[in-house]
Amino acid sequence: MPFFQQASSAAGKVDAVFLFIVALCVAFLIFITSTIVFFVIKYNRKKHPRGEDIEGNFGLEITWTIVPLVLFMGMFFYG
Repeated sequence: MPFFQQASSAAGKVDAVFLFIVALCVAFLIFITSTIVFFVIKYNRKKHPRGEDIEGNFGLEITWTIVPLVLFMGMFFYG
């Protein structure tokens, strides 16, 4: 049973791509928002009044570059 009324034979595929992208965006919205709230609570100024310098982490930087690239390319090819 389709979610939307289909006007053509290609509408089912277009709807599937649309729902995939919306679900992925909602998942990332929930993940990023909960991560922000977690870090706001964990590192508030009352517990840590003075900031600390953090050195770069090459593996982490590569990971947060490659993962979005793979996700966006997947959406591109699926679309």
